Amino acid sequence: MKRVEGKFLGPMEFREDTSFHGMIEGDAIVAPGVTLLAHGMIAGDLDIGSGATVELRGMVDGSSLNRGTLKVYGVVRGFMRDEEGGETILVDRSRSRGERDRPRSRSTRRSRDRSSLDS
Repeated sequence: MKRVEGKFLGPMEFREDTSFHGMIEGDAIVAPGVTLLAHGMIAGDLDIGSGATVELRGMVDGSSLNRGTLKVYGVVRGFMRDEEGGETILVDRSRSRGERDRPRSRSTRRSRDRSSLDS
């Protein structure tokens, strides 16, 4: 899987499996059959081709048009539309967080902090 990082002026088209980290100032287009792991912000619309898979861990400022599979761990500010058998899955972030992200009680934090001072 290709890794792309940075800030780009859109529209930006993904034609191969990509892990994207950054910002697109404009639209993002995912070609049919391609997998995109999107971490960051898309300041336009997201267009997902037939059979493509997108895992969104960030934000789309516009709308999404989905003909593949879209898993949303973040936010789509506009409309989310599925066409031609597309499926959008909204993931409950509170159930998908790892143990390190879970809130701890104050007493747990205090005892952990004290033990690190004793060392």
